[in-house]
Amino acid sequence: MSITTLVSGSSVTAPINGPNGRGIILTPPDPHMLIVFTLCEGRYTFLHLYLMADISLDPKPKWPKTAVLQAGKKKIELRRLRVKEGNDLYVEILSKKYLNLDFSSAEAKTNFCKELKELEDLRTTGFCNYERALLEKKNMLH
Repeated sequence: MSITTLVSGSSVTAPINGPNGRGIILTPPDPHMLIVFTLCEGRYTFLHLYLMADISLDPKPKWPKTAVLQAGKKKIELRRLRVKEGNDLYVEILSKKYLNLDFSSAEAKTNFCKELKELEDLRTTGFCNYERALLEKKNMLH
């Protein structure tokens, strides 16, 4: 018998019996996803990326209508989806150290940055809750 409980985006299954005894399964929360519909090289394009822990927003880029997502140690992995010739969907996987996002106004950029900050806070809270739940379960087993 297993019981599944959600802990802030983490799935906890407890208890389980295995060849080495009893245990639990605690999976980390899925990273948040950002999908941007934009014009890229003159074509309507979807950019798809996961907001991993080492991706952050540059707080003060040089340009008032541009937001810059930057990677830490790893690069930003993103998928670019667009129609190329005819009606064929073209998917390209890119790896970048940073990603510039241009907005129509400084206000639109500010709104985007505010919402992205909320997503970053949710991501941080989710991982903190996961680590806390992992520690609590570990202490329960010992």
